[in-house]
Amino acid sequence: MSTRKSLIARTILHFLFWICYLGLYTFLGGYSDRDYFNTLTVYMGYLPLIAVSTYIFNYWLVPKFLFRQKYILFAILSCEWIIASVCCMKILYMNLVLLRFFGIAAQRMYFTHGFFYPTYLVNHLISVYTTVLVFGFIKMFRQWYFSNERNLQLAKEKAEAELRFLKAQMNPHFLFNALNNLYALSLKGAPQTPEMILKLASMMEFILYETNSEVIELDKELSLITDYIELEKLRYGSRLSISYSVIDDTSGILCPPLVLFPFIENCFKHGASRDSEAPWIDISLQHNGRFIKFSAINSIPDHQFGIPSFVRKGIGIDNVRQRLNLLFPNNYSLDVTNSENTYTIILELPLIKGNQDENSLSFG
Repeated sequence: MSTRKSLIARTILHFLFWICYLGLYTFLGGYSDRDYFNTLTVYMGYLPLIAVSTYIFNYWLVPKFLFRQKYILFAILSCEWIIASVCCMKILYMNLVLLRFFGIAAQRMYFTHGFFYPTYLVNHLISVYTTVLVFGFIKMFRQWYFSNERNLQLAKEKAEAELRFLKAQMNPHFLFNALNNLYALSLKGAPQTPEMILKLASMMEFILYETNSEVIELDKELSLITDYIELEKLRYGSRLSISYSVIDDTSGILCPPLVLFPFIENCFKHGASRDSEAPWIDISLQHNGRFIKFSAINSIPDHQFGIPSFVRKGIGIDNVRQRLNLLFPNNYSLDVTNSENTYTIILELPLIKGNQDENSLSFG
């Protein structure tokens, strides 16, 4: 059905083009003596020749030779086509125009100038060639427009597929780390295990119901982070020093789901869990109305100095980088600093305002 509709639409467009052709040439040709009816009759007689020439050039010569880079053959055939078209045009002119409107005497006078009289030749050449080129320009512009729209749609679908794939990787990655923590507590027979299970259930609810959205409220992401920090506090106890602060009001601000959480997760997994002395973590978030600034700093033991393992092969951070490139191309910054005893991540994202249920977003 869509192919049939497309064919009908193309037919209507072609019909409108030739109506415009007749209207324009009738106006220009009949303007001097106001004889529009006879002028229209003449150009209706020219129309089959002009149409055939136009379609041969744009639907055969151009795609078969020019687009395939057969330039010499295209030039030769185009010249032959132009000569043939102009000759046919002159024959029509002699038999349609001169004979109909000016009589046999005018036709004989026309012959005295010769068949290839320059003035007549140029006029006929312009009549044929202008129409062909205008038609070709419209055709190529239309093809370029729809091709560009198709490429944009394909790029959008590809980016959405990649995002879905990255989210699908992150969810089991988070679950794997959380279950490891729960397993460690259960081995110790810790009384905090039931509370930890409740926290984990709340976080799993977030994973199941929130991560399918393109964006969520930033407060929901921060609630996830808070639950995760509380869960980790149960595991580490007083051995871990942690500072977590949200400086500015975050109501009405949106963010992609799980865009901040992997950094928090890695602070614990690759920082605190490997520091047997006095691990510490400093997390903060603020915004200036245009950008969100998020920082996560954690201690690392002396023997871990260098590039941490998660930078080399960790799924979480790598996925976040890829998602950021897809969601905010050239519009975010992620600075990673690895010093002797600390590992610092500073992320700046454009501030997104709106409602989670809205499809359109505005950047502050």
